[in-house]
Amino acid sequence: SPGRIVNVASGLGRQCAPNRSTYGITKYGVEALTDCLRFEMRKWGVTVAMIEPGNFVNATGIFTPESIRREADSLWKKIPPQVQKDYTKTYFDGIINNMIFYSTK
Repeated sequence: SPGRIVNVASGLGRQCAPNRSTYGITKYGVEALTDCLRFEMRKWGVTVAMIEPGNFVNATGIFTPESIRREADSLWKKIPPQVQKDYTKTYFDGIINNMIFYSTK
């Protein structure tokens, strides 16, 4: 083969997930770039592939529920009071609980 391009994306490039819009849009972008390159590079014999690793965070144990909560508590304290009022602690905690669920299961 004259060449190979391998991009790394995520399963979240195929589906949406609440509270992950920024992450998701970047992965959708990698998916689109890879698809376009696959067509564009074919005439030169260059293959283009994409890898979508599984739940890296869960597989490595890089985060624990305690470390996630500790970081979340630190972040919440730094958020301006008006923003805290707008989002509410209940909403914020829901996001954190979701992170813990997907990071430790």
